[in-house]
Amino acid sequence: MKLSFYYWGMQCPLHSEILRLLDAYENRLEISRVDITGQPDVAWAQRMFFPMLTVVDNTRRYFSPLNRDFLESVCRGNLPKEEPYRPTLGGLPVNGQLEPLTEQNICLTAQCTGCQNLGRERAGWLRNQGITGAFGIVNRQGNRLLGGAEFVPSAIVPYDVPKRPDTAFLTCLYGSAPEADHKSGPLCALEQMLRQDYRRLIAVTDEDGVFPNGNLAVFLRNGYQDLGCIRQEPGYCRLHLVEKELR
Repeated sequence: MKLSFYYWGMQCPLHSEILRLLDAYENRLEISRVDITGQPDVAWAQRMFFPMLTVVDNTRRYFSPLNRDFLESVCRGNLPKEEPYRPTLGGLPVNGQLEPLTEQNICLTAQCTGCQNLGRERAGWLRNQGITGAFGIVNRQGNRLLGGAEFVPSAIVPYDVPKRPDTAFLTCLYGSAPEADHKSGPLCALEQMLRQDYRRLIAVTDEDGVFPNGNLAVFLRNGYQDLGCIRQEPGYCRLHLVEKELR
């Protein structure tokens, strides 16, 4: 079987682990790896709005991180069904300590992905993308990561979204809990941080699921304008573009 893995650089630290995992299946699958960094034409052709996309035999599309069980199933000729992740989300904002996400504390985000040793690698990639200050805001309680919000300048985003010098793009909004909203605090703090350099913040979010960034209700509660559905993946997600004026 043919497996094509499209990924946006080190935007997600899981990419390094996935690329290493794919090396182990070179003799069992026809694998191609495509980094869409700086390649909006490729992202457009694949209709990508996630940091990673797996296409099996040019037809079946998958959006979740690859793992060994998935690859073993594909090797056997079985194409798994991907279910959207739609956890119950609390609506009451709860903040711990809100602080800028930098190279010094980026390893905290390992609690979101499980990647213990790749924070520095990702920080280096972000610096190479021209980000000179903080990468975002984290919401922490001691050494426990509650949530976070991260961004890049929209000009470097490979997805088919508006790209303007005065517009930032929200790459990650995370922290899902049934008892509390851990996302709104870092999102609002990120808006404050970006206000000096950007006029607006845009994001792509699912209507119901939390990948990417969702759900839509979180953004609507925080004063974002819904610019409409920009992509539908049948059985998995309906993606919306949202925007907020910062000044």
